[in-house]
Amino acid sequence: MILLKHFSVQAVVTACTLLFLIPAIVHAQPDTLWTRDLGCGGMPMAAIQIRDGGFVIGTSDWNGDQDCDNIDYSIIKTDSLGFVEWREFYTLIPDTIEADELVYDIKQLPDGDYVLVGSGPGGSGAMIVRTDSAGEMLWSRYYSYREFASFSSCALADEDNVVLVNGSSIAAKINLEEGDVVWRRSYVVDRSGILYQLAKANDGGFLLTGTITSIGEGSGDMYAVKIDSDGEVEWRNTYGTEYYEVITNALQTADDGYCLVGQSLRNHAHFGMIVRTDSEGEEIWRQIYTNEEEITLGSFNTVVEAPDGGFAMGLYTGGDNVRLSRVNSGGEFIWSALYPVGGGQYRFYSLLLMEDFGYVLGGFASGDWLIRTEPDELSESAWDLQASEDDHDFGGVPLDSVQIWELTLTNEGQQPVEVLDITTDSVAFSVEFEDILTLEPDEEASIPLMFTPTDSIAYTGALTIHTYWRDVTVELSGTGVALSAPEEPNVLHEYALYSVYPNPFNLETQISYSLPVPSDIILTIYDIYGRRVQNLISKRHEAGHYQAVWQGEGIPTGMYFLRLEAGDFIQTRKIMLLK
Repeated sequence: MILLKHFSVQAVVTACTLLFLIPAIVHAQPDTLWTRDLGCGGMPMAAIQIRDGGFVIGTSDWNGDQDCDNIDYSIIKTDSLGFVEWREFYTLIPDTIEADELVYDIKQLPDGDYVLVGSGPGGSGAMIVRTDSAGEMLWSRYYSYREFASFSSCALADEDNVVLVNGSSIAAKINLEEGDVVWRRSYVVDRSGILYQLAKANDGGFLLTGTITSIGEGSGDMYAVKIDSDGEVEWRNTYGTEYYEVITNALQTADDGYCLVGQSLRNHAHFGMIVRTDSEGEEIWRQIYTNEEEITLGSFNTVVEAPDGGFAMGLYTGGDNVRLSRVNSGGEFIWSALYPVGGGQYRFYSLLLMEDFGYVLGGFASGDWLIRTEPDELSESAWDLQASEDDHDFGGVPLDSVQIWELTLTNEGQQPVEVLDITTDSVAFSVEFEDILTLEPDEEASIPLMFTPTDSIAYTGALTIHTYWRDVTVELSGTGVALSAPEEPNVLHEYALYSVYPNPFNLETQISYSLPVPSDIILTIYDIYGRRVQNLISKRHEAGHYQAVWQGEGIPTGMYFLRLEAGDFIQTRKIMLLK
């Protein structure tokens, strides 16, 4: 996670009312990798990336369904290169109203299902459609205009529920088993306020955003309301000038603050506007972008955060091209790029940041389209977490013993990196990781990883280092080897560190090991972080079978590792001390 710089209250006061004149572009914008015309579709639309690396677009079909004359909900599924794999169409069950139905948002549920939300037939009321992962509709639900004007945005509350805003002043939590309303609340002040969008917060709550006239400057200010998971208001705030401003998109940032984007309408022209806040909604800085070249003339309607703490915004200009603009962590302009699709008026609705730090842009012209760009060089230089190995083979390890390998992580980027979690996908490979690890630029850390085979087979797996921006994966392998136990005290076949008994233990435990030839041995206890706790034995032994005792007096409860070294032979076993 990137730790963003906070500005002082004094700096906010002096900067918040100023227009920002955009300087010359100093960095190259990413070029286009590919452009895909997805065929008939309709605005508005929303695109998401799913677990297989492909994309799913929620859209309205504009008569793409030959069996229906009116506009229905639709899903387009593509592969990771944007080529269409399938498309499905959806309407009410039963479809008793032959009228247009428009999609405004789509999300994928934890079980792989999809939920589409938007307006009801003819733009009246609201509607939800749930499908399975293959696009087969499971159910649809219509809500009359008296309940909800429409659903303009949605976010997942948990595996069974979704929270939505309805394009007016209402937000609601709806159960996705059948579409029943869990709670429904209005968030207006003095009967004014419109909510267009919501963002999921890291604490399980939600940020509702739009515009309001009854509070703030009064002419129409950016409006944000933070609610908890039950819909209770935690804080509300406005951000504006004497002109009319509105939030069209928002997100929670890596440092738990928020980035609000939209427009400021002045002298009949729309100018892009960004407000950066802390976690309580207090303004840190704002920028309203104006210039003679009109490279940000329009409304920012989608935003993503970059690893350097800056932001990329999609700009709806109403012209013949879509524009992507990039600012740094203080809102200072860096570059702006035009991406043409074909003839017609472009609508730019979705912006995704890819794992390689390129962008995917989604929108509508004569049909739905996707654009994939090359990586953003600013993001690439900001985030660069490297593992000491891309793959590691533990080799042959005796059954029920433990082999430890230390992975080194190095932050070679220009910004701090927070490792949020480290996981493995095989029980044979394990890692002890409890706290968030922050690595400053050029800093490194060692992570102990254990391989514990239980069968005489070859094991494979993957270690995943989870960060705020993207994951780093290390491929793992190893083989379980069955060792022959001594048949007689004086007949020894090989080096061996036998099972420890009792294990877990409280006061003391017995350790058995054997040597086929005279050897210098070291028998050591380590903790889960690889730190030496106690050196039990360090001396030369003749060939034979031996026993040692480890007493846990004065040592805290926890998992420990017993390591036997004898020449080139090294073997490790887990020991659990309980008190």
